[in-house]
Parts: sequence; C-alpha cells; structure tokens
Amino acid sequence: YRDRVVRDKRFKLFVNTNGGLEKLIDLTNDPEEETNLLGSAGLSTTQERLAEAVHRFPKVDADPIYERIEYPAYIKIKKTSGTHKTRRLPLSDTQLSVP
Repeated sequence: YRDRVVRDKRFKLFVNTNGGLEKLIDLTNDPEEETNLLGSAGLSTTQERLAEAVHRFPKVDADPIYERIEYPAYIKIKKTSGTHKTRRLPLSDTQLSVP
C-alpha cells in the first residue's frame, strides 16, 4: 500500500509503503512537524497505540493506478453551429445619451 498517516488529536505517525514506522510528530508542541519523536522513551505507549492501528489496515489498497492521457485524446473541441447567440457588450455612456 501507499504511505499512510495515523493520527489522534495530538500525535501523527507516518508509515511507509512497507508498513514500517517513519516518523512520530507531536502536533501540539511541533505544529511545523519538524521533530521526529519516533523511539522517544516517554512516548512508547503512544507510539504502540498508533502502530496497533497500522496493523489493522488492509494489506492491499483498492488504489487504482492511473495512466496519463495526452491532451488531444481526451478533449474533443466542438465547433459552434452558427446558431448560438453572441454576447453583446454593455453600451458606453455616449451611446446611451438621448438627443
């Protein structure tokens, strides 16, 4: 499966495509997500709790693989039939004056 994130109100755990734990972030104290707390002594319970949720993930995602389609293949340009109305621009002040 693809990289994933498991989070609660305070912590965010990043998981790689092999199911390995990558990074643990404290969102309250590090909103910029710069400090990796994975393996920190005081957070082992939090890390284990979030990692347990990872083990309940499905082993295979129902994630489609998309292929790029080049521009002309997916856009068909309709030619106008000649029966459509043209949009008229508003009249200027001089055109609105009454003699």
